[in-house]
Amino acid sequence: MNDRTTDQRQRQERAGFVNAFSRRVWQPDERPQVVYRMVAGGVALVVVSGAVFGIGAMTSYQHKRSADAERKRNMAMSQNAPPSSHPSSPPPSPFPGPAQPKKAPQPKKVPHRPGPHDSGSAKHDGNTPVPQRDAYSTIEAESYDEKSGVITEAAGGSGRAEVAGARNGDWTLYKSVEFGSSPATLFTAQVASGAGDGVSGLVEVRLDNRSNAPIGNFSLSNTGGWQTYREVSANVRGLSGRHDVYLTFTSGQPADFVNVDSFSFTH
Repeated sequence: MNDRTTDQRQRQERAGFVNAFSRRVWQPDERPQVVYRMVAGGVALVVVSGAVFGIGAMTSYQHKRSADAERKRNMAMSQNAPPSSHPSSPPPSPFPGPAQPKKAPQPKKVPHRPGPHDSGSAKHDGNTPVPQRDAYSTIEAESYDEKSGVITEAAGGSGRAEVAGARNGDWTLYKSVEFGSSPATLFTAQVASGAGDGVSGLVEVRLDNRSNAPIGNFSLSNTGGWQTYREVSANVRGLSGRHDVYLTFTSGQPADFVNVDSFSFTH
């Protein structure tokens, strides 16, 4: 092979290299001018106008093509994906909002319970209707609606409760006692007393107001012990219709003088 043929082949190889290089870096209509020269050792020196920007331009162009292709693939996937049945919610913010103040615990409401010597303590609150009582059935003394001074305790070993420790000035109230149209004539109570010598008192029945005059009463002294109950009666008058009934306790001595278990009325 002569030198002329060899020179032509080398020229063709160099031209192909330059063409391939320019196609990869620039668009066909934006190819820069390329100048190449042979240097010692048969190495081709390629001089490209704007060479300082050549590598950067190629990298930027490839990234742009990759980003465009990725965007097209995402759009195609979103169009072909089935619609979601749940609306998407925004992701939680990595930055917490302002702290919310904690609510102070509210104190639990506890209904009032009458103590041993509460004055005017009610067993029924103002929102609860007071049940009607039958005057001719047994009314337990400890079922009062209000009271003053007395205490409630177990009646010996019987399992019953009783109003105990009544002394001068004490009272109990029983609301809404129905007497009907036929007047009651007798009041009967189960009572006991362990009062000392010379101590006695009156158990009185008053209607509607403690300041009203008694409609009946009986006297009581020691019955043999605070759990020794007796049935004691008193005549009453003018009892018909519905009334609030007070039992009031009157004595000339300051000591306790009576326990009451129950009471009722008769015609």
